[in-house]
Amino acid sequence: MLPNDRDAGIDLVMNTLKDNKYGLSIAEVSRKSGMNRNSAAKYLNILVTLGQVEMQIVGPARVYHLSPRMPISPAFFSFLPDPAIFIAENGEILKVNKLFAEYFSLYARTVIGKKICETSLDILHEMEQLPAYQTARSGKIPDERGWIQVDTKSGRYLLWIVPTVFFDGRPSVMCEIVPWREDKTVSSTKD
Repeated sequence: MLPNDRDAGIDLVMNTLKDNKYGLSIAEVSRKSGMNRNSAAKYLNILVTLGQVEMQIVGPARVYHLSPRMPISPAFFSFLPDPAIFIAENGEILKVNKLFAEYFSLYARTVIGKKICETSLDILHEMEQLPAYQTARSGKIPDERGWIQVDTKSGRYLLWIVPTVFFDGRPSVMCEIVPWREDKTVSSTKD
């Protein structure tokens, strides 16, 4: 079945990549999906731009595979129920939500664009040392898939760390930071 619109083409490419653990070249996507090579390349480029597919160069070929990163839109960011921060792969703070700014009593503009190590927030310094954060920075899903308890000089927090792709296509890490409350029950979702 050949796609006749953009959404159908994207779905077809995503489904073709889904069952291929090691990825596929453009020619393989074209052959397995039944679409022509130019269409396959076009849809793969769209998906790479959206952060839903990652591309690696292997010898003379470009190999594509589904991204483990969660795509984030500005709308999603505003609905997060807890303080949250988005950090680029190089440690630069891309965005903080309103709850983050309120909880840490700061203006978002004072931290956006800075590296984690340039801030005075000890929770960010502690987070940067966590294996889960380092794994997420590299685009992989951390082994610790639930809430991580972190103690700092300023208090105790629960962190949820996820590899993401920011709405402009930049790989990033999202971290929700929940101040510890004795009445808060959070269950781990470790698989």
